[in-house]
Amino acid sequence: MNKVLVDRELLLQLFRCWDCGLEVDNELAQLRIAAAQPAEAEGVEVVAWQQRYICPGEGPSCWQSADERTVEILRRRDDYELRQLVPLTALSAVTAERDRLREDRDSQQRVCIAEMEKANQLRAEVERYVPLHEAVQRAAVELPEGWAIQLYIERDGGGVELIGPDGTEDFATNNERLDYTVIDALEAAMAAKEA
Repeated sequence: MNKVLVDRELLLQLFRCWDCGLEVDNELAQLRIAAAQPAEAEGVEVVAWQQRYICPGEGPSCWQSADERTVEILRRRDDYELRQLVPLTALSAVTAERDRLREDRDSQQRVCIAEMEKANQLRAEVERYVPLHEAVQRAAVELPEGWAIQLYIERDGGGVELIGPDGTEDFATNNERLDYTVIDALEAAMAAKEA
């Protein structure tokens, strides 16, 4: 069994050009080379061969049928071209399989792109995440009635003040981060209310 590289559009274009005896530009030469490559589609059997003589002064002759023995002989010659004919049903099946595989590949690429976009979005959210915001939100919910926490920010510094019903309260903290200091102030206010 011989294997055939099957690309229906490519083969049809090549057969039309070769049948007409057209000598076209470099693109056709590249297409001929591609068509002569070993097959990637297994299971497609050649049903017939055709050959034609390439006369140096006159160009190619018309395509003629060739048997297996003739094909083996002509493979070694530079002045003959050979082409394989395969049943169109085989071409259609292989083309359909090729198209299905391309669609699968495209689908996987779309999923991969979507996952990359999702990862980039999560990365951006992590970069925007500010622990101070979470601490302030928690304090707004849990701070006892009559208590306040004030943040102040000045050039080269900032701080947190805890204000109780009787005025400013001192609270213990050894944190340099404002978010932890806000939580320390909240815990001091909750402890003072329970006392």
